[in-house]
Amino acid sequence: MTTWDDDWARYLGDAILSFKMDLRAPPIYKPAQLAGFDRPTMVLAAEGDLNFDGARSVEHARRVFSGLVEADVLRGSKHMPPVTGEFRRSLAARVGAFLRPEM
Repeated sequence: MTTWDDDWARYLGDAILSFKMDLRAPPIYKPAQLAGFDRPTMVLAAEGDLNFDGARSVEHARRVFSGLVEADVLRGSKHMPPVTGEFRRSLAARVGAFLRPEM
């Protein structure tokens, strides 16, 4: 977690103990596998993610998504981004602008 949140910590603890989770790394797609996928795509990766290096994730996205509209590394963020109101508003505005570009 980038910022500590008691509610999220309890939820995650319960989730880890209660759900059968597949913790294998997702497949790394090659450009040929996504050649027909040309829809607008946004990729946001975390700078401090221990599971998926942010910079490498963005580099890979630039190679495989022909419809890539936006790709960015969230500075100062870990696998779970900050739960602050400021970050949530900023992220919501960014994703909203991507989903509704005409507005």
